[in-house]
Amino acid sequence: MIPKDIFVVDGFYSNPEQVRSFALRADYTNFGDEQNFPGAESEKSFFSSNHKETFEKLIGKPIITKPDEYVFGKFRYSTKEDFAHTKVHLDHGVEWTGIIYLTKDEDCRGGLGIYRHKKTGLNKAPELYELETYHCTDICEFDGKYVYPDSKKEDAWEKIYEIPLKFNRLILFQGSKYFHGITEQFGNSINDARLTQNFFFQEKLR
Repeated sequence: MIPKDIFVVDGFYSNPEQVRSFALRADYTNFGDEQNFPGAESEKSFFSSNHKETFEKLIGKPIITKPDEYVFGKFRYSTKEDFAHTKVHLDHGVEWTGIIYLTKDEDCRGGLGIYRHKKTGLNKAPELYELETYHCTDICEFDGKYVYPDSKKEDAWEKIYEIPLKFNRLILFQGSKYFHGITEQFGNSINDARLTQNFFFQEKLR
């Protein structure tokens, strides 16, 4: 059973075919070998107040979104040939990660993997008070020493959960907490590849 702070919501959109059609027509930028995610990202963000309200209800806390600083509502697609510098990773600078899958069910392959790092034995990022154990002063240093060097080494990780892709499924989780990654890339074009809408946000301090 997946942890309680990983939320899976099927049937997220009432009009998923329209959203998918919109995503297929969007303008995209491909950053080549410079990015940490495979494939291309839409040039514009697409969201409404309903996204924010739904996420707040799910996690039970108010949130802060800053689309100019971190992605909130952009589409991404990746084919089987696309490259990324990382596979298993942590999301920096944000607490929560939301992914809505817009790939048709007949094309879906793989899913979202959650991993344990074999060398450290950790299945989530260390808390601030634990960083000293790993001779690190912050999570970025921990990532640079332990996660990034092993990111694409399959034998460095044990997959403990895999949440399959499904059309119109939302997965909402703490991307800054869980070591996670795409388990399989597939498809030859945006039409049959992994197509998602991505959201990153913080909890609002009270």
